[in-house]
Amino acid sequence: MRTGQIIGVGNNQLGAKFVEIKARGSFEVLGRGNWSNNMSIYNTGGLFKLNGFITATLSGGRDPAGQDGGAADYANFADSTAKLHITSGSTLIATHSVAIAGGSVFVIPNPNMPADQTATIQGNFFFRGGDIVFSPPIMIGNQLSYGKFTVNGDVRWSGGRYLPTIDCSQAGANGGWANMWKITGTRTTVAPAAGQTGPSVVPNIQELPAGGQIPVDKYWQIVQAGKITGPTPTFPQGWNSESIVDNNTNNVVGWRIKR
Repeated sequence: MRTGQIIGVGNNQLGAKFVEIKARGSFEVLGRGNWSNNMSIYNTGGLFKLNGFITATLSGGRDPAGQDGGAADYANFADSTAKLHITSGSTLIATHSVAIAGGSVFVIPNPNMPADQTATIQGNFFFRGGDIVFSPPIMIGNQLSYGKFTVNGDVRWSGGRYLPTIDCSQAGANGGWANMWKITGTRTTVAPAAGQTGPSVVPNIQELPAGGQIPVDKYWQIVQAGKITGPTPTFPQGWNSESIVDNNTNNVVGWRIKR
């Protein structure tokens, strides 16, 4: 296991220490095993990457006050160029949550895993801006692998885009092959304030034959959660969303989309 370039350690107004990753800086945890840090990560424009089969634990900081917090409260991605890359098979454990206000969460497939694979954040997740995006699928054996992004906790989604890849080949449309965002707790969508852009879903089309049309009346499930509350995010024109309801609780527990 190794780490890359670390950019500096600072203190917030309460004296809590944090690791800051500045623009053009990088902090990579690579290989297998466990890595821990009793400080939190504050990314102001660089790259924080878990690569391989890594469980990284950030135990520093404090719980955010309400829906917001200071620089050293959690793994905080606070700039439009801040990046969090997680390879499937790796887990980021954030005791005091992860927040992204810009930049991207980028899920990378792992060629050394089975086709059913996920990259994981353990802890609550505040999605305020930026993108959740996936690498193109890779072939595992004789099957394309469309990875999952799992949050073991609650999600508050107040801004930003979710860009799942949708397989529009005949087999992909029949099988509903797509990336999945899985949330074990409650995913709450927040309506945007006046003049602000709220949550949105932008399907990324994959495997569409040349000159072909996106299949109609085919479904791709792109979200699974313990419970979904709040308004529905916006979708591009021509796409429709359908809620998946648990018959026992009447809670919305997922979404699927179609043309």
